[in-house]
Amino acid sequence: DLSGNSLKFLDSGLFQELQKLCYLYLDHNTISYISEFAFSRLDQLKVLNLSSNYISIGDKEMDTVFLHLKHLEILDLSKNSAFLIPSTAFQGLNNLKTLYLKYNNIMFIEEEAFTNLKSIELLELSTQSLSCGCSVKWLRDWIHLHPLNNKINVVCSSPLWLKNKNIIDVLDSEISCDSNELSSIRPKLTIQPTSTYAVRSDNISLKCAAVSLIDNMNIVWLKNNQVIDNTVNSNAIQIVDRVQYVTTSILFLKNLADTDSGTYSCQPKNIYGSDMSIKFNISVFEPPRLSKDLKSQITALSGETVYIPCIAEGQPMPVVSLTKLNYQVMHAVLDKRVLYEDQKFGITNLKIEDSGTYSCSAKNLVGVANKTIELTVLEMPKFTHPMESKEVRPGETVVLDCIVSGNPLPRLKWYKNESLLSQGLSSKIKVSNQLLIIFSFDYEDEGFYECKASNKLGTASRTARLTVQKKTLLASSPKKSSYFTVIIITVVSAVVLVIFLVLLYFFKKLCRKNKEELTDRKLLDSLPKTYTLRYTKKLSPVPSV
Repeated sequence: DLSGNSLKFLDSGLFQELQKLCYLYLDHNTISYISEFAFSRLDQLKVLNLSSNYISIGDKEMDTVFLHLKHLEILDLSKNSAFLIPSTAFQGLNNLKTLYLKYNNIMFIEEEAFTNLKSIELLELSTQSLSCGCSVKWLRDWIHLHPLNNKINVVCSSPLWLKNKNIIDVLDSEISCDSNELSSIRPKLTIQPTSTYAVRSDNISLKCAAVSLIDNMNIVWLKNNQVIDNTVNSNAIQIVDRVQYVTTSILFLKNLADTDSGTYSCQPKNIYGSDMSIKFNISVFEPPRLSKDLKSQITALSGETVYIPCIAEGQPMPVVSLTKLNYQVMHAVLDKRVLYEDQKFGITNLKIEDSGTYSCSAKNLVGVANKTIELTVLEMPKFTHPMESKEVRPGETVVLDCIVSGNPLPRLKWYKNESLLSQGLSSKIKVSNQLLIIFSFDYEDEGFYECKASNKLGTASRTARLTVQKKTLLASSPKKSSYFTVIIITVVSAVVLVIFLVLLYFFKKLCRKNKEELTDRKLLDSLPKTYTLRYTKKLSPVPSV
């Protein structure tokens, strides 16, 4: 029993834990708003008393308020602000037996308003202000067809020829039908806003329009189901077109802040009821801002791991990315040396080629923020190719290369037998940074040549030995090679010839043997059969006959 309190509205979920509740008394409060889901969990409720409040049954939210009360038997709505009973008012009340609507100044009753009341036994309805238009015929006939224990006292107030006449006594010939009579009595929205977003500190406007044939319609704006009062930063203006029966309201939200985010709706109202727009969201967003801790210059050593803090704020949360500018290949990505953790990009096992200009970017729906970072990877001098010792023919030009990497760029110095070589020291020697060129190499140029590379991180060096090739080696080497080739050819030819002769000998011997056997066979075939032949290897002499 919650009667006699100062309840002004019933929000959704208010009774969600009371699924087994059977009796609910909310009478003698000041309730003017009931959420469409306020009673959604009370499917066992049998008695609901809402009398002596300020409930308008014609409000759009009331269309589905009773939809879930399948076992409700008694509903008391007497002494409220019901000027209109719409056809959707009592949906879902199939088991309702008693309905109290007395002491409401009801002016319009839409057709089919009581059709859903399949089990109704008692209907208390009294009004002296009913507009007896077309729908009165339906109400009159419904009362005749339902001989209830009802207490219905409905008297017409208009049109003039039906004033003070009970609807039970109204004749068909007295009823005048106007096609617009009930179509726009309750406000009907024609324009309503949709969800949108805006940038913090901006201004936006929301437009809502409704039509009604009845004057004095007002459009109310709500945020999170609470009426918005006019303030410096939020105010609404209303424009009324009495020719088209349209009322338009524009809500201005100025200098948007985070507190302006929420769920909004507009509600056109008059004394007969209201309509309700879809609930739409206004989101106040903020462009991305990159952290001030992000430095524009980062220096690290080769082989280390460096972290670039691309930390951004904004609403909605920005998406951050790291790219290398000037169309440079990001080798760290190709080598899978990039990681991302705690809003920081990391590059592991740094290499010189990772040096360059990077861009940290943060992007969301309302903006983009960028900041460039210059990454410098320092590295000690390192030889990328070995220096090889050589034997040089007298008079030839020899070149030694010293291929070195490092950052800062290493400075190179050449030494011969630990003595510094410099440009111009000898006309035969040219020092050109990574190259050492010696023209007309001779015995006097023999020795150990060293390339030494240095930068602020350290020094590295490599040494190669240059010597003159011996003349005997130079003269005999081609001859020996030639003689060796001739000997090989001669030996191979001799072997081939011997093999050929051996094969020829055996071939001839085989042919001779086959010929002898053939001759003996012929001789045997020519002898008389009465002779006994003695055969060893040859035929014995044949006696003369």
